[in-house]
Formats: sequence, C-alpha cells, structure tokens
Amino acid sequence: MEENTAAIASLISKAIINLGQGITGKLSEIRGEMVANFQEISNLRQEIDNFRNNLNALDKDIENFRHEFTRLQDNVKNSIQLSSQQITSQFSSQINNLQSQISQLASRPVASSSGGGGVSTDDYNNLVKKNNKRSEIVSNFVRKMNNCLSSSSSGQQVSKIVQEFIDEWNASL
Repeated sequence: MEENTAAIASLISKAIINLGQGITGKLSEIRGEMVANFQEISNLRQEIDNFRNNLNALDKDIENFRHEFTRLQDNVKNSIQLSSQQITSQFSSQINNLQSQISQLASRPVASSSGGGGVSTDDYNNLVKKNNKRSEIVSNFVRKMNNCLSSSSSGQQVSKIVQEFIDEWNASL
C-alpha cells in the first residue's frame, strides 16, 4: 500500500509538474499574443495620429484655399466694378458728346425746301432718336451690371451682359 501511495504521489507530482509546464507554456503564449496585440495597438495609434495630422493639414489647406478664393473673388468683383465704372464713364462721355453734337445741329437753321444749307428736320430727328437709343442701351447696361455685381453673379453672366451691350451698341451705330 505504501508503494501504491508512493506511486500515486509520484503520479500526482508528475501531473502537477506537467500542469505547471502547460500553464507556463500557455502563459508564455498569452504573453506573446499580448505583446503582439500591444504592438498592433501602438501601430494603430501611430496610424491614427498620422491620420489626424494629415487631416489637420488638409483642413489648413482647405482654409487657405477658401481664403485665397474669397480674396480672388473680391479682386474680380472689384475689377469688374472698376471696369463697369470706366465703361459707364466712357459711354457717358460719348453720350454727352452726342448730345453736344445734337445741340449744335439743333442750333443750325432747318433746311428749307430750296436747299438753304441747314440741317434737315429728318436728319435732326434721326440723330435725336439715335441718341435716345444709345442712352437707353447704356442705362440698361449699367442697370444690368449693377444687378449682376450686387448679386455676386458669375463671370460668365458678366461676360454675357457685356457681350449683349457690345452687340446692342454696334447695332445702334
């Protein structure tokens, strides 16, 4: 019986040693997995930080683009307004010149049927109509440009208005 007890004790002892070795092996395996997981977590954190940095840089680039676009838009708007003012001034000057010419013609005596050398009534009336038409064209152009500029319309819309004006003006010549 003592032999059996010693054999059982030996078996239990070997089982405990084997169990301890198994537990130690599993613990080593778990530790290895934990180290790998921690390394993966660290890598993911680094990737997240890189992503955040890239996102912040992209946000900054977008903000710079917005600022530059707004600045460019303001510059274009100011240039268009200045051009509109210059065009309006030039055409006002031309209209004043036409009005002056009409006034000069109006001060001449009207030609008689005998050909006395004055300005005919038809010529005078045609000049007045032409002047009125040009005044209307310029007024419409200025109104359209002011509406366009106040509504921050596109450059395409401005170009269309300018082209329409040029076409109307040339048609009135």
